[in-house]
Amino acid sequence: MAVLCKPAIAVPEYVITQDDTLELARRLHKDHSQLRLVLRLIEHTGVRKRHLIQPIDKVLKHPGLDARSAVYEEESKARVPAVVRQALDQAELEPQQIDLIVVRLLYRLHDAVPDGMAHQHSRLPVGDTADADSPTRLCRGRRRDQPRA
Repeated sequence: MAVLCKPAIAVPEYVITQDDTLELARRLHKDHSQLRLVLRLIEHTGVRKRHLIQPIDKVLKHPGLDARSAVYEEESKARVPAVVRQALDQAELEPQQIDLIVVRLLYRLHDAVPDGMAHQHSRLPVGDTADADSPTRLCRGRRRDQPRA
């Protein structure tokens, strides 16, 4: 059985850095009573940059949760075929050789299966957002409490 354990990744093209976020918070919330606390929290997240599916000015015009979720889902689904193809190419495999897909996603993308992968296969969603390394560990057969080799 072929095992594909080299992940493929697609990230949105718009980037906001931690410095951009701090400047934005200072500008938009300059009179907020908790601004100093918020700035400290942003500085200590450890997140140096974030990828956005839209430019920040559009993100800040919040259309409501339903509309925003629809945009996120659409954008995520649009990236799936290229990512799947990249993973298959890296592993030198064809879709028919895949029995199980380990998925690390925030949105349900069950209907975003690329052409050629409509055959029956199992899916194992890995959705623990606090543990981004879980799919990699699963590929290597490690448990959370096992040290890296």
